[in-house]
This record gives sequence, structure tokens and C-alpha cells, in this order.
Amino acid sequence: MQNTTIFGNIEKSIDNRKFFLYNTNKGEKEMQTIYVETYPGTLLGAEHFTGKEFRCKDGTEEFLFSPNLIEVLELIREKLKAPVIINSGYRTPEWNRKVGGAKCSYHMKGMAADIVVKGHTPKEVAKIANEIMKNYGGVIRYTNFVHVDVREKYYRKGV
Repeated sequence: MQNTTIFGNIEKSIDNRKFFLYNTNKGEKEMQTIYVETYPGTLLGAEHFTGKEFRCKDGTEEFLFSPNLIEVLELIREKLKAPVIINSGYRTPEWNRKVGGAKCSYHMKGMAADIVVKGHTPKEVAKIANEIMKNYGGVIRYTNFVHVDVREKYYRKGV
């Protein structure tokens, strides 16, 4: 597969659906592969999650998603034995600004989801997410939901 480099730190595959993120400080590939999708059905690597759930709430059809995030969400569902509901997955930069998201939000990279799990408190969900992502990723517990992202570095708040 032939690749082209765009934006200096993002490599785009020839099929225009797959991106590789680079660590701009080290010049090497990070662990993230991001897919560009419009398909509303079951996502690559997912058993229980669909494109419709990950799409931006502004109605944009095209969205980004990380298979690593899908894997974490599937594990949360498995461990808690309950459906994971995605309140916010991918966000366009415009929508992210509108909802007051962080300037460099992982939602805009397809690497984050705000979730609730039926029958479980945010504290319980955050604890499980923390156990799954022992040395990496972001877990932020809010009053009514949990933010989970698959950044390389370890970040916790309210856990």
C-alpha cells in the first residue's frame, strides 16, 4: 500500500480511509491508526458499535474512529456485562467548538468517546476503564458520564 504524507505528521493511505498519526517530537509512528468512514453499520473491529453511534451530532456523514478505542469500549462492555452508550464520539472541529470541547480534543481525532453504561455509575465505569488502560489513555469521570480516550500518555481525572 502506497502512502502519502499530509499535514507533516499525518500519513494518509492510498485508499483515503486510513491515517497513521506520527509523534512529531520523535518522528516515529505512534500506536494509532485512524479510519475515515461514512458507513453507519458495525465498525471494523467492533461487535457492538456502529458508525451511526460515532458520527458527529452535527449530522456530518464522514467520521474518524480508532480501532484501539473500539477495543477499549468492547472490553468495558464485556467486563460490566452491560451496553455502552456513546453520548459523543467523533466531533468535527466546528461542533467541538460549539459544545465547548478542548482545543485539541481527542474527539476530533476519532480517539475519544463520552460514555454511559446502563446500570453502572460513572465511578464504576471509570474504574473499569482505568483497569483496562493501565499505562496509557485518558479517563475522565464526570457527574453523568465518563470520557475515555486512547492517547499514548496516561491521564486521569476524577478516577
